[in-house]
Amino acid sequence: SEFATKVRISDADVNDERGAVLEEMRMGRDARGRASEAYWKLLMEGSLYAERLPIGMESVVREGDPEVFRRFYKKWYRPERMAVVVAGDFEDLDAVVVEIEAAFSGCKP
Repeated sequence: SEFATKVRISDADVNDERGAVLEEMRMGRDARGRASEAYWKLLMEGSLYAERLPIGMESVVREGDPEVFRRFYKKWYRPERMAVVVAGDFEDLDAVVVEIEAAFSGCKP
């Protein structure tokens, strides 16, 4: 639930993460990554998702203004745009619902 409302995106945070994201991009350029990208493009054909991987564009990762990332987060990472998925063998599903509702009760759109 904290991810829905309490993410800190300071200038220092963004600058500290640039290298990690660039490394993740670099690691995704192997054969498995290229196959995965081709599959993604086929799966998402006809949508904007086919044109850009979720990790983003290298130029934005390298040079993006932290304020742009903050605005993006505030616009798109909102509780009303999120889904909660629970998987497992639960004895009491009602108790699971109660836990989820308690965890997200403070998340207001």
